[in-house]
Amino acid sequence: MLDPQVVWTSDGGGRVSAARKPIRGGLRVARAWLALGHRSGHGPGEVEFNGRLGLLLPSPDGHRAALSFVVRDGRITRIDSVRNPDKLGRL
Repeated sequence: MLDPQVVWTSDGGGRVSAARKPIRGGLRVARAWLALGHRSGHGPGEVEFNGRLGLLLPSPDGHRAALSFVVRDGRITRIDSVRNPDKLGRL
């Protein structure tokens, strides 16, 4: 499902932890996703985010993350993650 050149960005807004640099490449993104999935005991929920279908994820630190996806030719080419609580209030 992941494009080999996929890019995952994260926005914590300086308020919560987030990756400072984009994660690039299918293998790196998959490993990061697996690591995050093991830390959270709850599943994701569907949400419309940035005008696209996305996921709302719980987090072990009590903060949520909203992820939106860009899909081209059946593969995820971009993941945008927002953890900044100021930007997640409406979700």
